[in-house]
Amino acid sequence: MPNDWSIFRVNYQVRSLSVTFVKQIIYQPYPMIGSISNQVRFLFSVILLSVFSPPVFAQKHADVNGTWKMNVETSVGSGTPVFELKHASDTTFTGTYKGQLGEAPVTGKVKAKAIHLQFTVSGNLVEYDGTVNRDTMKGSVKLGSMATGTFSGSRSK
Repeated sequence: MPNDWSIFRVNYQVRSLSVTFVKQIIYQPYPMIGSISNQVRFLFSVILLSVFSPPVFAQKHADVNGTWKMNVETSVGSGTPVFELKHASDTTFTGTYKGQLGEAPVTGKVKAKAIHLQFTVSGNLVEYDGTVNRDTMKGSVKLGSMATGTFSGSRSK
């Protein structure tokens, strides 16, 4: 059965080991950094840079708000629809389609420069997939089971 002194001895050894480990991390100079004062300066610089630097890896999603005039070329013909789009969040948007297929509510998503928008006309799902580059957009279109093709367009000023 352990007595109080043996528990104290184990506790002291663990604390001593912890203190020794911490001393090695803090006080042992690194070959690339040098003295302790240089280590403190280096650590302070890293903290400042990490706090005040802009996020380098953050992705900015394309802004698709506005009126977009498109040119669509498909295997069954061409058209010039107009989309009115408005962001619902940073990556989603809603709007309206007006063109040769009539009028319909539009929903979509944007991730970085990639865009996907869709709407339903006469029971057929129409999908546009492409890229946005500031005030221009281009990509492919799928008109349900009727046709496939390409689209390009620009935002009205």
